[in-house]
Parts: sequence; structure tokens; C-alpha cells
Amino acid sequence: MLITMGHNMVDVAQLVEHRVVAPVVVGSSPIIHPKLVLCTTLSAFFAPAIKAVFIFILLVSVQMTLISTAAAKQHPSDNLWQTLKVGMVEFHFHSEDQKAVTSLLNNADQYIQVILSHLELNAPKGQVTVKIATNMEEFLNLQPGQYQAPFWAAGISYSRLNLIILQVKGGKEDRVRDIETVFRHEFAHLALFWAAGEKITIPLWFNEGYAMFEADEWGFGCISTLMKASVADRLYTLADLTNNFPRDTREVNVAYCQSIDFFSYFMQEYQLAGFRKLMGFILQGISIEDAIYRSTGIS
Repeated sequence: MLITMGHNMVDVAQLVEHRVVAPVVVGSSPIIHPKLVLCTTLSAFFAPAIKAVFIFILLVSVQMTLISTAAAKQHPSDNLWQTLKVGMVEFHFHSEDQKAVTSLLNNADQYIQVILSHLELNAPKGQVTVKIATNMEEFLNLQPGQYQAPFWAAGISYSRLNLIILQVKGGKEDRVRDIETVFRHEFAHLALFWAAGEKITIPLWFNEGYAMFEADEWGFGCISTLMKASVADRLYTLADLTNNFPRDTREVNVAYCQSIDFFSYFMQEYQLAGFRKLMGFILQGISIEDAIYRSTGIS
């Protein structure tokens, strides 16, 4: 999952409650007029029928809302979507977003091959599906099943489903995303999962740090974030980030930056050969601490 450090791309799904608002008389009770007595009598006579009609309309409205919501979560297959196969990846996007996604479509296979080569992986069997939403609302609706994307996510991957979901625009300013960077980040998550398999548990900080490294996300934004966190004594130990990241917007930025900080240092010092050596130990089921020690001599 990705957030953007330098630009604070920090985007909870909003639950919208459809309400029926009935007019309310405010103030003292009205004076009863003789004609009103007849109206009241007629109203009492027709009340059950009116109530039944109202309930019927309400039920139909709710049913149509549910159908509409379910349709929004379906696999993109209608004529509003374009489909393009690039190697092992099938992209789904709206025609109106063609310009925004063209560069990604042209470069996707190159990104894929680089990531797979770093992990010494062959392209796995099966297809990866990438759905590209136009905006945050559609992005949230495209999540499979009962899954909900974190409110700060710019993209998300579902490793066991071989599924990546991106968005062209999002955030409070509805700005255009750097979907190439987000794609590289999310595809790296899939590739690391393929390398490790179901039996090897990768610490979350390692998973996110590796994905950020592949997406080339280390930069001044992270340096600034870590400097401020250090001064405020808000840095985490990597052990703190093994299973979960903070939910707070500011704190999750720190967690992501600490994760890429490790990879930035490690790759600079030990290069790709050192990373492959480290991965070799991890894939043997050795703990991350021992794997780092065995590959670098540093505890």
C-alpha cells in the first residue's frame, strides 16, 4: 500500500446515510377548524394505504441503492472501461483517463521485468489485474468483497488475488496521482509475496521499505520527515513496525520513511548482491534480524 511522502499524499471511506426527511410543524398547536375535522377523518381512513405505499417506495429505493452499490464493485466489464493486456498484466481504465495512463501502459513491462530480476523471479503463471479508478470514490468502491482501503492509500494490492487498484485522482485536492510510481510500489508487493510464498512472513516495514525502494520514493520529503520525528522523539524501532503501522496520518508517514531509510542505506552499502544474499536467508525461514546479521555482519 502506498502513500506519498514528499507531497503528503495522505488521503476513511465516508458512509453516506440516505435519509427521508418529513416536514415538521414547529411552534404551538394549530387551532382546529371544522373543515380540518373532515380532513382528519379522511386521513385516518386512508392512513393504512398511504403507509403501505410509502413503505413500498422506501423498500424499492433501498433495493435500487444496494443494486447500484453492488454493480460498482463488480469487475470492470461494461463499455465505460477499456482493457489492455501488457505482458502478464491486464489493465482496466476509463477512456477519459487514457491520457493519464498512457505513460504507465508504455512503461509497465519494463518496470515489471526490473522488479522480477531484482528478486530473481520468473514471471509467475496467471494474470495480474490492475484496475485504475478515476477518483477516490470509485477507488473505494472497487475494493473486493468486504475489504476497505485505508483512507491514506493512493493504491493497494491484494497479493492472494493478484489484484492492484490505483486511482488517477485523489486526496483532498483531487490532484492527479503519479500512478507509475504507485504501480511500481504495488507490483513490488506482489512480487515479494510470490518470492516468499505463504509460509514466510515478511515484516511489514521490510515489505513497505522494499516496495518504496523499487518505486524510487526515497527523497527530501522523507529526510525532512525523519529529521522532524527525531527532534520530537517520535521515531519507532523497526520491531515496532513488524506487524502494523500507525493509523495517524503524521505517524504513518514516519513509519514509511523509516522503512525506506533502511533500504536506502542497505542498497547503498551492500548493493543488489547484498540484497539477494539477504533475501536468500529470509527465504530459508531465518528471522529478519539473523538474516541481516548473516548477510552484513551487523547486528
